[in-house]
Amino acid sequence: RPLSSKSVQGLYPPGSTFKMVTALAALEEGIIGPEETVHCPGHLEVSNRKFHCWKRSGHGNVNLETSLRESCDVYYYDLALKLGIEKLSAMAEKLGIGVRFDVPMSAVARGRAPTRAWKKEAFGKDWVIGDTVNASIGQGYVAASPLHLAVMTARLASGRAVQPRLIRSIGGVDQPSGQGTSLDFNESNLRMIRRAMYSVSNHSRGTAYNSRIIEDAFRMAGKTGTSQVRNISEEERRRGVTRNDDLPWNRRDHALFVNFAPFDAPKIAVSLVVEHGGGGSAAAAPIARDITLQALYNGDPPLTAYPEKDRSRIRALQERLKRERPSTPDRGRA
Repeated sequence: RPLSSKSVQGLYPPGSTFKMVTALAALEEGIIGPEETVHCPGHLEVSNRKFHCWKRSGHGNVNLETSLRESCDVYYYDLALKLGIEKLSAMAEKLGIGVRFDVPMSAVARGRAPTRAWKKEAFGKDWVIGDTVNASIGQGYVAASPLHLAVMTARLASGRAVQPRLIRSIGGVDQPSGQGTSLDFNESNLRMIRRAMYSVSNHSRGTAYNSRIIEDAFRMAGKTGTSQVRNISEEERRRGVTRNDDLPWNRRDHALFVNFAPFDAPKIAVSLVVEHGGGGSAAAAPIARDITLQALYNGDPPLTAYPEKDRSRIRALQERLKRERPSTPDRGRA
């Protein structure tokens, strides 16, 4: 889709970046506590169909933090079956998904937090339990733009109904700040979600650990996501079709990452989609980390902010970009 602003018009399955929605909904409804566990054997059978976890051998017993850190799918399947789609969709909208934001751009997408009524109206079909299972991990009918995911992340970080804005002032008159009012979440529940997101980026078993920020003052909390462009059928699985890399480019998974930083006093929220990029851990998280550091340092960050394995690559990149930047004329000289 050339000439479209994909940051506000592009709609994608949010994949595992949606898991915070499912987790917070379950916490707010009292369905699960932070230390309660769900057993993941690698799949969950629902209505004679197996819904697979990305880790086929399973994660074993996982609690909220472990499930988000290692991105266990079965944990969220289980929560969604207890929640139901209406409560899940209500939480998604509260966090900004399925909302058309009032920003001065054309064709800003609404996104989709699907409900039973929506499916009936859109397709003339009843909602089925498998739809709820898919929605729990940001697949199926759920759709969000990068803007939606940035707002979702900012709301999780702040607990407020943050609104996006592009214009700071008009004619010297400040426009509304966009900070919004409190969303009235239980603060303890929000802390659990934020801590789990921190674990994603800073625990050695977190899916974004390889893209962490080393500088203590700027540590980030995040979530990786990989969203399917096409389903792999049971028949294809039996024939060994499981590798995303074996598919044509336009049928490969999208890679996503969302984060906020600094963890202790958030200033920015980032969302990033790499179309058909594959896994969020490998393709999206490193880019989002680099954007975050550039924003927080207002320029090239010191190499000590990066994991040691990345420093030579970052040094070479910074040097190349400096060479390629157009020189700024010295306006103080004739």
